[in-house]
Amino acid sequence: MKLDQAQIAKVNGWFDSQGILFRCPICGNSQTREASLVVAPEWDGHPLLTGKAMPMVRLLCSKCFHAMFFAAGPMGIVQGKPSDER
Repeated sequence: MKLDQAQIAKVNGWFDSQGILFRCPICGNSQTREASLVVAPEWDGHPLLTGKAMPMVRLLCSKCFHAMFFAAGPMGIVQGKPSDER
């Protein structure tokens, strides 16, 4: 799911609050092409059997299309605790 403008502002605000200057680790580009919310299933040797997953913000570099993932909870994009805290 693509992030809306309010969610993108939260992501940018989180980067600023952490003192992070966004740069692609592959090509050094500072621009993203897309920001979306994805879910990463927890792996325990049996795919998708645990039912546990972590919402992630995926950023794509606009130059080399490298995908970067960040936990969505600390950024304020989703509510709730990580599955290991429940």
